[in-house]
Amino acid sequence: MITFRAPLLAVSGLAALIAGTLAAPGAAEADPVKATAHFERGTRLYQVGEYAQALEAFKAGHLEEPDPSFLFNIAQAHRQLGHPREAITFYRRFLSLDPATPMRADVERRIRDLEAEANRPSAPIPPPPRPLAFSPAAGHAESKAAPAGDLSRRDAGPAPEGPSRWPVWVGGALTVGLAGAATAVSLTTRARYEDLATSCGKRSAHGTGCPVSDVDRIQTRARIVNGLWGLTALSAVVTGVGFYLTSPGEPAAAVAFRF
Repeated sequence: MITFRAPLLAVSGLAALIAGTLAAPGAAEADPVKATAHFERGTRLYQVGEYAQALEAFKAGHLEEPDPSFLFNIAQAHRQLGHPREAITFYRRFLSLDPATPMRADVERRIRDLEAEANRPSAPIPPPPRPLAFSPAAGHAESKAAPAGDLSRRDAGPAPEGPSRWPVWVGGALTVGLAGAATAVSLTTRARYEDLATSCGKRSAHGTGCPVSDVDRIQTRARIVNGLWGLTALSAVVTGVGFYLTSPGEPAAAVAFRF
């Protein structure tokens, strides 16, 4: 019978591996040399915290040369990986194959601890927070669902659109048009008046003067010019008031939620 012993880790602190005897059962396919190599590789991997690779090395060693020490080391690796049920299974297999082991009390204590851990109910996942709703009528009540500073204009939703401003632009265009018309009529009336003043106006000293119809036309055009300028002024005032009333400003609801 070929046997070997290799110390693993002292049984104290977080984890311990045992030093066992790998005894060949006499099967023709058993390879103690390979089993020893897997044992040593698994030990080194376990010591540097590579528990998943150490687990595979111990499994491979047990397949080459079945021995209770491999089962204990497999259980240790499962425990370090956070697999309590698998660790319990291999601890029990170790005890069943080596019931007289001096580590029995320690292994049974580990099994009890792992069973308590495996049966401990997991903490329930808290439900997601209720989404914050906003409505103009209940805005202040809803704002209490979040701490001060969490709300902004974006959180309160899009600001309500203000009144349409297209009448303002129409009024502005109308004002400009009336002013242009008043200016044009005023200039033509002025030119006609000067023509009359330089022609028939000079004959007024001789009693002839300008025709009454020409004078009436000049007076009519003057009244038209005055009317156009009056309409221009009125349109400008109305347009200015409309521009002021439709200017964008801070919505009342958005300001209420700014801390």
